[in-house]
Amino acid sequence: MNGVTPPPPVNNARVCEIYLATDESIGNGQYLGLGTASALFPRNTVVIPENAIITGLVLNVRDNTLTAADTVTAEVVISRSCGFTDPISTGVIATVTGPNTAENPNCCGSTTANYAINKCDLLSVRIVTGDGALPFGAAVTVMYVLP
Repeated sequence: MNGVTPPPPVNNARVCEIYLATDESIGNGQYLGLGTASALFPRNTVVIPENAIITGLVLNVRDNTLTAADTVTAEVVISRSCGFTDPISTGVIATVTGPNTAENPNCCGSTTANYAINKCDLLSVRIVTGDGALPFGAAVTVMYVLP
């Protein structure tokens, strides 16, 4: 995980992971889902099964070429209103800073977190490229614990 280890579970909490990815192009500001990506948050969400704490996020931009000036971020966003209102930014953000090329692979970024989420929250990840799109998609893993 790029040298970052999430904090251990507290009191034997269960560690869980959510995997989101797409093999299609994902544009600046779009949301990543289960094999999907679009500008529509509600269409690219999963539901949280129990009250939990997000402990980390890992982003992989795969073989998308990035220049030294390029930065791609992934932020966990949630909704407590069934997606009727704009998603809530959590501040849980992983970043990849270019370059990323076949000669100089650099595709992964990660972060640790301690962010409480609730049963029935909707969750997605917003990708920000700063400019353009990632033509070959991206993949993320959100780690959380069930206390």
